Amino acid sequence: MNMTLEQMVAEIRKMPHDVKAELLDRVWMDDHGGQAPAHAQAWSDTVQRRIAEIEQGTARLIPLDEALAQARQHLRR
Repeated sequence: MNMTLEQMVAEIRKMPHDVKAELLDRVWMDDHGGQAPAHAQAWSDTVQRRIAEIEQGTARLIPLDEALAQARQHLRR
């Protein structure tokens, strides 16, 4: 059965957030190419290290409003 775009969107909206994120990631990678294995591994390593830093309390966390203000200031330069 072929679905219209509107039907697909309606079905996707019913999905849990994590499933939608995975779907979007897969579609994006299909259209724009995947990562080289070395880059994917490096990114995974970085994510795991940052998670560990947060859990150990050694990461310096910045409140969202402060991070956004810093980003806006950087973009104005």
